[in-house]
Amino acid sequence: MLFTSLDFIILILLVIPLYYALAQRLRWMLLLLTSFIFYMNWSFQFLPFLVSCILINYGGSLFIDRSQSPQLRKVVLIFTLLASLSFLFFFKYYLQFATFLGNFFVFETSSIVPAGILFPIGISFYTFQSIGYTLDVYWKRRQAETHLGYFALFVSYFPQLLCGPLEQASYLIPQFKKEVKTDYEDALNGLVQLVFGFFKKLVIADNLIKTYQVVYGSPDITIHSGQTLLLSALFISFVIYFDFSGYCDIAIGLSRILGIKLSTNFRVPYLSKSLKELWERWHITISMWLRNYLMYYLYQKPFFKNHRLLLVLVSFMVLGIWHGFGFNYFLFGFLHGLVWIFEHICGLYFGKYQNKSWWKFLIPLQRLWVLAVFTLLGCLLVQSTERTFHIWSKVLDPSQYTTFNFLGTLQQLGLNLNLNFYLIVVGLMMMALIVETIVVTRKINWPRSVRWIAVYICLMGISLLGSFNQQDFLYYQF
Repeated sequence: MLFTSLDFIILILLVIPLYYALAQRLRWMLLLLTSFIFYMNWSFQFLPFLVSCILINYGGSLFIDRSQSPQLRKVVLIFTLLASLSFLFFFKYYLQFATFLGNFFVFETSSIVPAGILFPIGISFYTFQSIGYTLDVYWKRRQAETHLGYFALFVSYFPQLLCGPLEQASYLIPQFKKEVKTDYEDALNGLVQLVFGFFKKLVIADNLIKTYQVVYGSPDITIHSGQTLLLSALFISFVIYFDFSGYCDIAIGLSRILGIKLSTNFRVPYLSKSLKELWERWHITISMWLRNYLMYYLYQKPFFKNHRLLLVLVSFMVLGIWHGFGFNYFLFGFLHGLVWIFEHICGLYFGKYQNKSWWKFLIPLQRLWVLAVFTLLGCLLVQSTERTFHIWSKVLDPSQYTTFNFLGTLQQLGLNLNLNFYLIVVGLMMMALIVETIVVTRKINWPRSVRWIAVYICLMGISLLGSFNQQDFLYYQF
């Protein structure tokens, strides 16, 4: 059930009034039932893995919380983590690894890869969220939740189940328990964010992705010029941003209407002046998860405590592999880590000049550097390593920029391009970035009339320019 599908719109239109009509003690039941219905809509086969993850971490965390034996607590923790991660590793990594072995040793992969295996959507997100909770209990950051229903809802809460934001139990579970009263102001703010998320996805991301599909979908990527590949890569970096941030806005906005606040996941990341700052603004909750759990654990080890830059590199490599199995994903994380370290070293030498009056003139160049690096490295998320190297070789070749005929190239590739429509979409993308920058950087209490006008404009834009081809959210594959 896509967020942008009619089925989902009908579902939330039924759930929201029923949610506020029910007594507080019954609302968690409605949300949990809705979450299971939402998840089963993809395929009934997916539900057992979600339920297993819930039960394993619920039971394991309870035992860890009540046990007085450090050795037994550690054994149960390891079992819980391995059991939870086994589903993730099997579906996300085993199949591709088995295929790799088959290609390497030249044998039929059907003998080790069962036919008809489906990928449980959202498994990366709900697995990380649930094991983060178990680690919190083990490290005594919180007590185990005794109410199975609230814990099940924490893991499966449908607005953020498939693509986040990743939440901590100490933040989300208390909100399920508290009395939620109708708050017109908060509900209106949630509605604005909800429709803005739909606008990002349907008007901007789903229209601009066609550029990427016709260029990077070519069997032979080397036929394209450097300027075509660069502009297409730039478009896909904005497509990924508007696609994923659009999802998060829909999730956060819908949850806000229900009186439950989810964590901010994006803060205009393309205004970042360094890669470190970008990852503090882009997909914020995954960065926080890595810091709160992986880096926290490794930092306790003397080796990593004395080699902090290596700790950063390892964390970025895990971030890359989290996106998927393949050398391109590993390289995505590894190169991000190297650039982060390079920027850190440069900061040690040049940071003393940041307070100088002339330094501010370098800020646009810093932002351009970050966008260029993130755009080029982002190719590794959507292309194989070999094809990415071909892209980089042409993009970085000055001789590839002798002519400029990007739109003509797209038309030759079969994209039925209406130039005026395309320019309108690009213009709306720029306006959306400006509006988002103003909203994030300036805490303005907008009048209700302005917010209702924003809702109307977004809905009109969606009805006139939206692409209703049921395009999946890109992060579903991660």
